[in-house]
Amino acid sequence: MQEEEIELFLEYTLDICRKMVESGAEARRVESTAAYMTSAYGFELRCANAMNAMVEISIKAPNGHHYTQASRVMMTGTDLGKLERLNDLARKICAEHPDVKTIGQWIQAERKFAYPVWMELVGYITMTFGFTLFFGGTLMDSLASALISVVVFALNFLLNRYIQASQNKLFYTFFACFLSGCLALTMVRFGFGAHADKIMIGDVMIFIPGLNIVNGVREMFYRDIITGLYRLIEALMLAVAITAGFGIAILAFGGVLV
Repeated sequence: MQEEEIELFLEYTLDICRKMVESGAEARRVESTAAYMTSAYGFELRCANAMNAMVEISIKAPNGHHYTQASRVMMTGTDLGKLERLNDLARKICAEHPDVKTIGQWIQAERKFAYPVWMELVGYITMTFGFTLFFGGTLMDSLASALISVVVFALNFLLNRYIQASQNKLFYTFFACFLSGCLALTMVRFGFGAHADKIMIGDVMIFIPGLNIVNGVREMFYRDIITGLYRLIEALMLAVAITAGFGIAILAFGGVLV
């Protein structure tokens, strides 16, 4: 490879790794992907560091020159479908050894992939409906929970599309939980549902940072202490925002669940 191609290849590798972090991948998986991709093209991986806030890769080329690039991770979430596609893309690159231009085309194709809006909405509705029933809610409670999830989905969709609320996930989580709590209590007071607590339990499942907690604990066991602490602290802050949002909604309606 020419020097410009090496720089571009490293940029594409970094882009794949960054998107894996954004999709909820643990640090060890991202760093392993960087190692496999660079070694497949004859580079020696000198450093691969993946965190929720940044990904950095440093390689040594066969000509003896060192190349280092880093990328800031602006937002993280959970998208296991995207993570699976990125894993498949990395394996395909390692197996077929395409030129740098082809790698860029494959990455562009991945960027254009998007789930239909209706499919995401169905996910929100079925999850909240099912969890409300599971935790003892009535059919009417489940319907109320599903309707609130439609409002939360619309809020998430509009904010992320127009003002990128994902840049301030803490505030968004607090506001969405407060709104969900107010809607649940209002519905029960008007007779649409009988148990506000069961409705809230169904809706709170949208916000629980379960994957962050699991990955944080795993990374602590893998001795990725800083990355694990980062994830656990972020999960704790989101848990506080969830509690505050629903708690203030309950206090605003008299401090007692209907």
